[in-house]
Amino acid sequence: TMVVEGVDYTALMSDTMLKRAFEATIVASIVAGSPEWVTANHITITLRPGSVAVHAAIAADTPAAAAEGIGAINGQDVANDLVARLVFLPGIDAVASGALVVAGFAASTASPA
Repeated sequence: TMVVEGVDYTALMSDTMLKRAFEATIVASIVAGSPEWVTANHITITLRPGSVAVHAAIAADTPAAAAEGIGAINGQDVANDLVARLVFLPGIDAVASGALVVAGFAASTASPA
């Protein structure tokens, strides 16, 4: 989980293309900061109000892989990478309500169904 501050949630949700690009940018930052086995297909994103509260779950094939994934992710690196990507996201200025900041990063995993 994390919070992307400086983004108007309602405005973001009203722009479907920007929302998809925003979510893809979050996924790309998480993949970049994760073990090699983690791909975009392993990550599920849920956005909620509160600036933009993000729940990103990484689905792992085994409990060992889940533990490896959580242990290998550096939250500060992911947060820094995400801000660096978001500032260049086309259209982000239209939904920005201030400086973009990522706070409260914590990783979680989801078991396979």
